[in-house]
Amino acid sequence: MEEKELLTVLRTCPSALGHESPQEVTPMPRSIVRPSLAVLAFALAGVAHATTYTWPGAAPCDVTLQACVNGTTNGDRIEIASATINEDVSLFDADRTLTPAAGFHPAFGPGHSLSITSSAVSGDRTVAVNGLSFNDGYVFFNYRGVGTAHVDLRNLTLTRNVLTTSNYILVTAEHGTVNATVYNNRIVGFPPGDFKGMITLAAHGGTLNGDAYFNHVECVNGTLTPGAGILADYAGTGSGGTARIFGNEVRGSFGFGSIVGSEGLGDSNGISFNARAYSNVVVGTGALDSNGIRYLVNAGTISAQTVQNTVTRVDTGLSAGPYSGAPAPSRITGLMSSNLVQAVAGLYIDPAHAPAMTNDYNLINATYYPTALGAHSITADARVVSAAYPRLSADSPAIDSADATTVGFGIIFNMLPVLDADGLRRAKGASSAVDIGAYEYGDFTFEHTATSANTDGQITDFANPAGASPTAKLIATSNFNVGLDGGVLYSAPYGVYFDTSRWALFSQDISDMPIGAHFD
Repeated sequence: MEEKELLTVLRTCPSALGHESPQEVTPMPRSIVRPSLAVLAFALAGVAHATTYTWPGAAPCDVTLQACVNGTTNGDRIEIASATINEDVSLFDADRTLTPAAGFHPAFGPGHSLSITSSAVSGDRTVAVNGLSFNDGYVFFNYRGVGTAHVDLRNLTLTRNVLTTSNYILVTAEHGTVNATVYNNRIVGFPPGDFKGMITLAAHGGTLNGDAYFNHVECVNGTLTPGAGILADYAGTGSGGTARIFGNEVRGSFGFGSIVGSEGLGDSNGISFNARAYSNVVVGTGALDSNGIRYLVNAGTISAQTVQNTVTRVDTGLSAGPYSGAPAPSRITGLMSSNLVQAVAGLYIDPAHAPAMTNDYNLINATYYPTALGAHSITADARVVSAAYPRLSADSPAIDSADATTVGFGIIFNMLPVLDADGLRRAKGASSAVDIGAYEYGDFTFEHTATSANTDGQITDFANPAGASPTAKLIATSNFNVGLDGGVLYSAPYGVYFDTSRWALFSQDISDMPIGAHFD
């Protein structure tokens, strides 16, 4: 398959988490622009007999949140209509959804936490937690049942103020199968231990298919800190599965590693699992002995793919190797491709334990090169905006230099979003090429005001040069006054389309576009 064909497939492939590229309006001549009405219908399959409760509210939700959890039944949804939760909450062998009620931003009081656990005879479980905050608290999920557990933890905020406490998200599969989504959470603090992560996906006897997507993890310590930012920890007989780590931002200097895929930590029974790290951003503090994205194997195997990540201000950027004393049969296989690394030691692959791992199409700007780089690698200055905010400048050699075939097939076969670390689309520009690193260059923003010179009836043309690209995916948002005194109210439904040579915006009800209407 040609690269252009492959990226065309990618553009039409929906993401695994519901992100999609903005939809273009089919180009049409001005003479046939007509009002249109789009009706979007969703079929929502709910849990049978599920009930929505409000806490605090009517019984059984008239006392504590724990009493509300205990008094409801599997599949029920609890909407929290309180700013504070001054208690620990436990879900044991329980299927529940915990989420804020409209207009509320619930926060657990200092030191209070949420634990989600199961018995050894537990069957299938489904738990979702959304939009809650924790202060010196944690979210702990552990499944040791005989069925399949689904857990969705998203939009959570965890902060740490007292040094003797920990704030983290931990998902553990001790038995059975766990399908976990840890999505769009923000954790600011410290790792809970030397070999633990601020987000940990752990398989300790069970199968864990864990997704950590678009999380922000930040260690507030400016020097080297033991532990990890995001850790995929697979160890012990019966463990296995796949960890997909995508689009996260990890800041701080971690001794264990900013993002770590670990096999056999503290256990000599070799197991195998898959680790996928795509489009993540790692920004360290420049501390000695800090690690970026790292794989460590003890007695088993890791199939690892490290693609289109950006790593800056660390001692060692990318690495794959053994724990101390790991036996010779342990192996790390896979590839490192299309990553952007600014580090002291750019990329290291242990020849004894990862002899088949390949690297190519990376941009490595380093002091030392402990492993020979692939033929298409770049060793020039990455030309990012800054090491702290490593988006690409317009003259970066990383632009359009990634291996589009590896990126494309990796996204398709791993069912990953066709997005960069900002949640914006990959493959921008007429060439259908993609960039090295986590951020894709090529998005432009501008303001537009309808004037008599650019407006004709219901249509207003964009004069900005960025509006002349037929491959653009345009998103237009009405802005009352763009920060100026006074404004023009424009409330008609509107759409965009490419008219011969430039993008244009039109009123879908064929009403005249008001002069002075503003858009972002």
